[in-house]
Amino acid sequence: MHKGSCLCGEISFEVSGDLPKPTACHCSQCRRHSGHYEASVDVLRSSVKMVMGSGLVHSLMRPW
Repeated sequence: MHKGSCLCGEISFEVSGDLPKPTACHCSQCRRHSGHYEASVDVLRSSVKMVMGSGLVHSLMRPW
């Protein structure tokens, strides 16, 4: 079980199972979005459990 949250603490989640290696992108869109680069880990939607703040999440998630 892996736990995470946003910096303000309004959203928290748990991810079950092993996590794959993270990826980092330095393309112009990721730099524009984050100010430098974007790091992420892709996981199955079914392995994510929203603990708190699910109504605050406004993001497109990939359908796998």
